[in-house]
Amino acid sequence: PESLYTPSVAGIDGEHGIVVWGSRDTLYYSLRLGMKWGSPVVWEKGEYFISPQVTVDNNWIYLAYLSQVEIPYLIRIRKLSLTPSIEIVFPEEGEKCILGGKINLKWKCVSDLPLTRICVYTSFNGTEWDFAGSVAPSESIFTLSLPHDVPSLPFYFYIRMDAENAVGRIASDTVHVWLTYLFSTLDYNNQRKVEESGGRVYYTWTYGGKVYLGFYDGEYHAVEVGSGKYPCISRGRVFYLNGRTLYLYDGKVHEVYTLPPGFYSPPSFACGEDTGYAVVDVEQVDRGVFPPHLTYNVYFLSFPLDAPSQVSLTSLAFYENYTEDTLPPASSSLVLDSPGGIHVVWNTPSWKGDEVYYRERLPSGGWMTPRFISSGSHPFVDFHGDFVHVVWQDDNKVYHVRRWLYGDWEEIEEAGYGAKPQISGGYVIGADGFMHTWTYGDGWTFTGDIYPSSRLCGDSVFWVLYSKGDELRLSSLVIEPPWFFTDDSLSTFGNNQRKVAYKDGRIELVFTGYGHVFYRYHEGYWSEPIDLGKGILPCISMGDYTSVVYLTPDSFPVHVWMDGGIKDTVFGFKVTSPPSCVVKADTVYLAVSRSDSIRVLRYCRGDFIDEWGLRFAGSQGVGYPSLGVDMEGRVHVAFFATGRLQQDSRPGRIPLVPQVYYGLYGSSPEVIASGLHPSLYAGDMVEVTWEDNLSCIYRMLIALDGEKYPSQEVGDGVYPVAGEFVNFSSEGIRYWDGVNWNVIYSDLLYPAGTIHRQGFYYRLYAVGYRDGRVVWLDTLLSVPSRIPVLYTDTPFSTAYSNARRVISVGDTLYLAYVSSGEVYLTFSLDHGRHWGVPVRVGEGMAPALGSDGERLYVAWFREESSVPDMKTCWIYLGAYSRYLEPLWSDTVREGHLILFPPPVTGVVLGVPSLAVGESVYVAIERRRIISSPELSYTHAYLEVGVFSPDGEGRWMVLDSLSRTGGDITTPLSPSIDVYPKGFVVAWDPWGEEVRVYDRDDLLGSYPGSEPHVECSGSVAFLNTKVVSVLDGKVQVGYPLSPYPVGEGNSPLALPRFTVYERDGDIYWVRDALVVEEDSIVTSLPSHYPQAVLCGDTLVLVWTEGDEEYRIMTARVPVNPGRLVYLDNLGFDVPSFFNVYRDTFFISGDEFYESMDAGFDSLVYEFPLLSSGREY
Repeated sequence: PESLYTPSVAGIDGEHGIVVWGSRDTLYYSLRLGMKWGSPVVWEKGEYFISPQVTVDNNWIYLAYLSQVEIPYLIRIRKLSLTPSIEIVFPEEGEKCILGGKINLKWKCVSDLPLTRICVYTSFNGTEWDFAGSVAPSESIFTLSLPHDVPSLPFYFYIRMDAENAVGRIASDTVHVWLTYLFSTLDYNNQRKVEESGGRVYYTWTYGGKVYLGFYDGEYHAVEVGSGKYPCISRGRVFYLNGRTLYLYDGKVHEVYTLPPGFYSPPSFACGEDTGYAVVDVEQVDRGVFPPHLTYNVYFLSFPLDAPSQVSLTSLAFYENYTEDTLPPASSSLVLDSPGGIHVVWNTPSWKGDEVYYRERLPSGGWMTPRFISSGSHPFVDFHGDFVHVVWQDDNKVYHVRRWLYGDWEEIEEAGYGAKPQISGGYVIGADGFMHTWTYGDGWTFTGDIYPSSRLCGDSVFWVLYSKGDELRLSSLVIEPPWFFTDDSLSTFGNNQRKVAYKDGRIELVFTGYGHVFYRYHEGYWSEPIDLGKGILPCISMGDYTSVVYLTPDSFPVHVWMDGGIKDTVFGFKVTSPPSCVVKADTVYLAVSRSDSIRVLRYCRGDFIDEWGLRFAGSQGVGYPSLGVDMEGRVHVAFFATGRLQQDSRPGRIPLVPQVYYGLYGSSPEVIASGLHPSLYAGDMVEVTWEDNLSCIYRMLIALDGEKYPSQEVGDGVYPVAGEFVNFSSEGIRYWDGVNWNVIYSDLLYPAGTIHRQGFYYRLYAVGYRDGRVVWLDTLLSVPSRIPVLYTDTPFSTAYSNARRVISVGDTLYLAYVSSGEVYLTFSLDHGRHWGVPVRVGEGMAPALGSDGERLYVAWFREESSVPDMKTCWIYLGAYSRYLEPLWSDTVREGHLILFPPPVTGVVLGVPSLAVGESVYVAIERRRIISSPELSYTHAYLEVGVFSPDGEGRWMVLDSLSRTGGDITTPLSPSIDVYPKGFVVAWDPWGEEVRVYDRDDLLGSYPGSEPHVECSGSVAFLNTKVVSVLDGKVQVGYPLSPYPVGEGNSPLALPRFTVYERDGDIYWVRDALVVEEDSIVTSLPSHYPQAVLCGDTLVLVWTEGDEEYRIMTARVPVNPGRLVYLDNLGFDVPSFFNVYRDTFFISGDEFYESMDAGFDSLVYEFPLLSSGREY
């Protein structure tokens, strides 16, 4: 037993020695330090330590002993290092530190022997060292003050730490840091330091313990925010840390949240419309236990921007450990997406192992499960083009991964060498200034060394914030975003296809490049391209969802539909020309061609419905099917073919010349021209374009009622794409201005696009290929009304004269007319020379039109005769914007009100008249027939409805009359107009007597019929004008005592003018004591004139024709004698003139003087006009 206490001794050097001894299960040692021995120290515990022996060399203390008290004896060896080790972990090598600032040094130290002290030294040159202070071995942080004065900036500064143990051995570690005058926080890559918002560039930095905010709007501005560090920026707001407290600056400083005691990472911050969000890592150490208890939280904070102190706190990740191994907290990063989701990345603490994690909060507020991304550190997350991008550093390399917001994560990519990366718009930059660019063709490539520690934002223009010397610099870099790069000059080829689609403010497009089909969309911003797969010749259409069809490289069609994700199917047959598709509601129409046939297949969300096809006998080519859906939901088809339709049984040889076919889906198409490569556009009208065998482009307009306008030559070119009054080809994008085709772009290869109507303008969206890129065009065309003639199938198109069919709002004319039993609305910006595409209002006739300056109101009439002498009648009212958009479609079925539902038997309604003031007034005549075997009576009621702009209203009966007999003739009066205090009505209940009312007061009556009333003043009796017809003559009353002005019918009252029809010609007279008629003598019968005053011009509109009808217009200057310029004729015509088609009627003093007495007018015949025709 005594051997258990046998000591052994060894010398270490001249001043230090060691003695060891055992005491049963404990091994002790004591060190000789100078002139005395230290206290015993337990070396090891747990087994027997018998006869220990110790010896020493330069680096180690060795021990041998027996560990058993009986046979077999075990000899064990132990050793202690004489020399400690120390590693500075913060700051890192090359870290940038603020000049004159303070940093908290952190280190890791290992020593088998007790440490006596840790010392800190600094140096300006690495050879001459200054003592900065010492710290007890039990401490883990030393606050070092950095110098204020250095020879130059940035300055390479040395920091050294020495660890000394009980035997005097010393270990050292040195790091080099850059001292800069500014920007102590520019290095933290988890934070955004610069952003572009609202036309300004905002940036933030620190200096001297202060946080600053700057912005650039053509000039530089800056403001001191307050004391603090770690600032980051979002929407012009600054979020930063001061001590333990987080602050928000939005023009004022707000205290947000005080963190628990511990160590903190720089916070990452982003704000939405009304809420701020932040993440910050907090490490806490409990040294009340041994080893210390470490807890680590990634905290997520959310708070209202108008009440920042109301914080909701969530821990996204929690780690704990028992170790002395403490490092500064890692940095988490946060970004918001456009729908309102939040994306956070972080890396685990060092004692957990450097791993990058990602977590998403959905817009609904729920958090998804954390996702492991990769090993690494310094992660950064960005949202761009509906893609989430994550970059991080691992072993001095930068890695990148991305995910479409509605899809899965893609493969991880190595971006290049670098450290502490950030990503923006396809560019990655690290703290070292290395920039890497991504393209589909080359992946990630090194772009160059830009600016060390720079931070960037933007898409096509990068704003770069960086430090140089003692300056903070903001620079802009013009870049080429990679998203439209392509190596395929045929990237937008396929003229029968749609490459661009538009619906409800969203733009979508497809193109090809690098052997793949790409899809992008724009809804306030562009998405990054989405790879749909390997293929060529894509076509896109939007309905309830998006449909894309394209071909695989070996010509198999692929159908893609996007409805809550991307799904596709590959067909098992090959095709011979580009496929096309169109979506009608939830049904997709897919058109494909074979060598002798056209097939249109219908699908609903990938499920097959049915198929329709056409086959050609003797075909030598069929293809380029093009589809479109018009505003009424009908699907139109165009294609070219040789041979003869097998359904066509007519005799004759089989044509070998390619023919352009057009028709409705499911019907038998007809040949509209000889040509190739047709393209079809459908909307308010249908437009078909094609090329002939001489490479000349033609187009044809087709009305929705089937009326075909003559084909028109567009210009040279091949593979044309149809648009609404726009034609796309490689020879140029052309638009029709009513006279000529104008080229607006001519440097794109295979352009394609679509037109979106915005009020009275069209926005042109187009794509095309140029110099390795798909070029996007967005242009506003300001000449929308281009239809020179409105066709109709009835002479009553502009009937009747009791109501206004033409009105003027500002500089715009609006016309309500009838064709094919339907009421239409259209507009004109040039006093009726051209019209916009008509908008269908509803089934019926006799529309009445009015406006309050902002809205248009249309009342119209519909009747059905089911049995002889019986009628069923309806009166409707609808409201439209100035751009002819229905305003009641969301609240009223079919967008209009039924003012009078089908009445009971024996009731007949008349055509309405409408006027708009503070309310909407509708006047009608209602007749009720009461029959008995002995006698029949007809009761006529004058009724006026008063309605609000939303359609709420009531009816009132102004008057009623009765007579014997049953009269079911449709009444063609009354007529109504408004003045400031009410309304006036003119009524001829039996076509014999005109009765004039001021509201419900009868002003008087006189013989006549067909009244029309106009009130242009504030006093009804003085300012009301009533025109009517008596014995074949038009008479004018104010409002009573009428006087005749000329023979005619269908009169219309306007201020200063009366317009009427006589013998198929249009007449007008001025209000004067001496009545002088002017007229337009037309070559075809003219019916039911309408008129409106537009400034100094009287615009006349009427229906003209015999069996075939069209709506014509003429313009009459109100003031004779003024100088007027005719457009496009090359000469001036003085004095008074009227323009009607190709004839110019001229009269005036200058002509009177040169003519013989007795002549009062002259018709001047121009020998030659620009059209080449003679007159």
